[in-house]
Amino acid sequence: MDWYSDWPRTLVGLTLGAGCLIYYLLDAAKVPLVACRPGAWRGFLEQHLSILQERYWPTPWCYESRCQTIMASVLRARLPDINYRREVVRLKDGGQVSLDWLEATGGGADGGTKGPPGLVLVLPGLTGSSQSEYVKGVVLELQRAGVTSAVLNNRGMGGLSLLVSVWVWRSQVLPIEAAQRSSHVALVVTSRGGHIGFMEGLFPSRAYYSDRLLTQLAISILTNDETIQEVKKEAMQWLTSSLSSGVLIEVRENLIF
Repeated sequence: MDWYSDWPRTLVGLTLGAGCLIYYLLDAAKVPLVACRPGAWRGFLEQHLSILQERYWPTPWCYESRCQTIMASVLRARLPDINYRREVVRLKDGGQVSLDWLEATGGGADGGTKGPPGLVLVLPGLTGSSQSEYVKGVVLELQRAGVTSAVLNNRGMGGLSLLVSVWVWRSQVLPIEAAQRSSHVALVVTSRGGHIGFMEGLFPSRAYYSDRLLTQLAISILTNDETIQEVKKEAMQWLTSSLSSGVLIEVRENLIF
């Protein structure tokens, strides 16, 4: 064991490194779970979103959810503010919201391609805006894919003046169990990553896993009209059945689903 006395730190370092690598490969890097009852909507997602069949490789040096939230905000802070085309919408109660438009590039010098006809409406959280880091990541990825997007800025957000004070109510997140019982809602659950992060790869680029997922979903919906009509038909049948039975929305412990 003379070699151990010569390189004890090296041996300990190699052992820890091998352990971390095995843990990462077996527990962190996994194919995401899709929580949705079998039906037209789940079939559509599995058929057209190839990203759901791939392993999500979270950034090895930062795959804990809270750390990813912080680091993603720090790294994306380098993104410059986007020059949107703004449309201010006046509301009946005297308030105002705005739509910030980002047109598709259509094969410009930045590598954008001509995408399918259509529009993606992006709805940030109550405290988010069109200049929030996670929103900019999504709309820039959509623009590179050739898709036009519009971001809705809530009252008082995105540089808008708050003209009327209103109460807002924020429900809790839909639990996985509820999504698994529904054929009209799908939750994509990764083993690691988190919140607004979902960084992937050794050196995260501008486009994160969530950006690629949402862009692929948008393009799939815009380019598969016949299939999405089947999804709508099944959803309308469920809605009609719910209305006839008198049960549509259940409210329990501040949760609406």
